[in-house]
Order: sequence, then structure tokens, then C-alpha cells
Amino acid sequence: MLLEILYGTALILVTTLLGLAAMPFFDRLAERATADEAVRHGPGWLILQVCFSVVWLLTLILLSCWFWSLLLVHLDLFETVDEAMYFSLVAFTTVGFGDVVLPEEWAILSGMLAINGLFMAALLTGAFVDLVRKVRSVQALMLKRRHERQAAESARPAPKDRPDD
Repeated sequence: MLLEILYGTALILVTTLLGLAAMPFFDRLAERATADEAVRHGPGWLILQVCFSVVWLLTLILLSCWFWSLLLVHLDLFETVDEAMYFSLVAFTTVGFGDVVLPEEWAILSGMLAINGLFMAALLTGAFVDLVRKVRSVQALMLKRRHERQAAESARPAPKDRPDD
């Protein structure tokens, strides 16, 4: 049991540090999610920022599951990395179908994997929500600017008709 907890704790630390190392990427995305950048690059710029972050989040989750998969294969709990990856994804996301389980003497490791998934979900959700909040505030600012421009244009007096000479 102690060995399971040690392995699980080590991998939780590694994957959490991996997630924390990704935070500067989200910070850079948030810094570039400005109204000026959106105007400069076009209307899809903000959507592209969100898409980049989704791909990055998925990459972090898959890397975390790969680390777990490699450990599970190293411990001879699975014969192939594919089987171990399937189990890791199912346990990491806390779905737990139950079609594949670890041997009873390694059952605590399953729980550690699920705990890791919960930690990473919290960490990465916070970063993603922060980016989406920034994108939404930029969208609101752009909409406000558009309304102000339209109001200024409609408030201008219409040019007087010039008499024909």
C-alpha cells in the first residue's frame, strides 16, 4: 500500500508541475486576447485563442495520462501502453467504466490516478475560465465600441443638399 501511495504521489506531483508549467502559456494567450489584437488580426482571433487553449489543455491531460500509462506498464499491470492508456484516461477522468481494473493489490493506485485527474481538472479549468473571461470582456468592449461608433455616426448631421449650378 505504501508503494502505491508513493508512486501515486510522485505522479501527482509530476503532472501538477506539468500543469503549472503551462500557466505562462495561458497568461500569454490572455495577454494577446485584446480588442486591439482582435481588430488587427480579424474576427476569428479570439476564437483562435480559445481553440489554442483547448488543444493545449487536451495535450496536458494526455501527457498526464501517458505518464500514468508508462508507470502502469512498468509495473507490469498492463501488457501494452494502449491498454494502460485506456485505463488511465478512464480513471483520470473519473468515468471508471469498470471494464478494466487493476489487480486488488494495486487498487489504491486507481484512486490516486482519479485524484490526479480531479486536481488537474481544477487547475486547468481555472486557467481556461480565466482565458474565456478575458475573451468575453474583450468581446463586450468591442461591442461597446461598435455601438459608440454607430451612435456617433447617426448623430452627425446629414450633409445638406447642394443646389445645382
